[in-house]
Amino acid sequence: MRRLNISGETIVDVLRRRAEVTPHQRVFVFQERGEREGASYTFAELDLKARTIASYLTALGASGKRVLLPHPPGLEFVASFFGCLYAGAVAVPGCSSLLSTRQHDRLRFIVNDAEAEFILAASTESLTSLRQSNNEKWLSKLKLLAADEVPEMEGALPHCGPEEVAYIQYTSGSTSSPKGVVISHGNVMCNQRMIQSAFRTGEQSVVVSWLPHFHDMGLVGIVQQAIYAGMFVLLMAPLDFIRRPVQWLRTISKYRASISGAPNFAYDLCVERVKDEAVAELNLSSWKLAFNGSEPVKADTMKRFTEKFGKAGFRRESFYPCYGLAEATLLVSSRVGSEPFSSLRSVVSCGQSCESERVLIVDPTTHRRCPDGTEGEIWIAGPHVAKGYWKRPGETREVFQAYLRDTGAGPFLRTGDLGYLAAGELYITGRLKELIILHGKNHYPQDIEATVAASHPLLRRDCGAAFSVEVTGREQLVVFQEVKRQTPPEKIVEIKCAIRQALAEDRAIKPYSVVLFKPNTIPKTSSGKIMRAACRADFLRNSFAENAFS
Repeated sequence: MRRLNISGETIVDVLRRRAEVTPHQRVFVFQERGEREGASYTFAELDLKARTIASYLTALGASGKRVLLPHPPGLEFVASFFGCLYAGAVAVPGCSSLLSTRQHDRLRFIVNDAEAEFILAASTESLTSLRQSNNEKWLSKLKLLAADEVPEMEGALPHCGPEEVAYIQYTSGSTSSPKGVVISHGNVMCNQRMIQSAFRTGEQSVVVSWLPHFHDMGLVGIVQQAIYAGMFVLLMAPLDFIRRPVQWLRTISKYRASISGAPNFAYDLCVERVKDEAVAELNLSSWKLAFNGSEPVKADTMKRFTEKFGKAGFRRESFYPCYGLAEATLLVSSRVGSEPFSSLRSVVSCGQSCESERVLIVDPTTHRRCPDGTEGEIWIAGPHVAKGYWKRPGETREVFQAYLRDTGAGPFLRTGDLGYLAAGELYITGRLKELIILHGKNHYPQDIEATVAASHPLLRRDCGAAFSVEVTGREQLVVFQEVKRQTPPEKIVEIKCAIRQALAEDRAIKPYSVVLFKPNTIPKTSSGKIMRAACRADFLRNSFAENAFS
């Protein structure tokens, strides 16, 4: 695959060089409603727009300050993000829903936590909506800017080195309240090299993505890798995919895309919602790399997807299970090369770590390394690991500065994820904080959720949460589960009985409570992860009745 010799200390150095070497090469196209081409950027157009925004931000004194970017899906975010980096400002990616009345508390939390001094919205209309829905004094302390109002101007821009902060990535909050991960320019460049090495991206790569731009998978793996590797990327809005999953596959088919991917639930959604007649119209033979990054990656999902879309040319060996997290910028491990992915003890391998990093499995209690094949907590070290959490020195020490107790080796990032190494490959088994212990036996919530979802045809896959609560001094299991649309109310008792029977027969578990929900009402992150901690909190507060069946 052709690769130009383009380098730099930061990702904006790479953008500037690509704008000089391949100015007319298209890098981004946004698919309106997931169906037709809308706005697009060549490298030169993106570079000019980003530097214009950067000049404006610099003139306003934004260098070194936090700039919140509450943008809708689209190319405005891409220009604003790189504009912040060019200006030496610290970008804080967000979604446009932060500007709504419904998200008022989250907006205020992020603004206060990040100590943001600027909000750069996509449009004047967005700012008008923000002002109308938030009349509090705290808003008046911020400089409110709109990307479509930025004047044409040029000015001297600061130069940022590898150790300077590029952006703050707020975690999804699937297991706790969102935290700001501080990502340096050096972290970015290291992880971009890792991604390119694992996925073999280059100027000939054609990519389709609906992943949220404010989530690490979309921001690092798609938006920034497009610049680093020189890829051509077609972007879609996440909601367009959720509404019509077939549009993702149609775009891959139409543009002969070679790379695309998503969390595990997206592949399930395609299997369930794409009709057979639509499959017959697809040609997915160009799809060489279908990355699957989730906790966990499910072998059954990939088997079902291959069986259905193999008729359209999709191949099982195109699947690239991978593992990553915001605290490591993004990628930690991936399948590499032509060898197909493997499974062990029904757990899918997420491939090998990269040469520049060190991945260990450590006993979370003793802080000693576990032998190969033994489950423990995943610890990571390398130049792609973030600086820490913004304004949280205690949590930064606990999570980012861990040391082995016997050898003193470190510091390591404690991921909070459980897994094991076998023959050099990493297998993810669950989350340390979400492990359910019933009668002295460990249960992974995703295993319980899979049993529940398969117990009745009217239940939705990947739309359930299993967690434990303390009842009279003992841990008890609670299950939240969504039903499919148009489920008759008279079927609810039957479905609950099927769930209880399946848990008893398959796992010897008697749940304390089973709660059925309407579709799309169980809390999820922007990347589709079930927010088990939020579900548990709702149960303890008894604040779920509105969306649940009695």
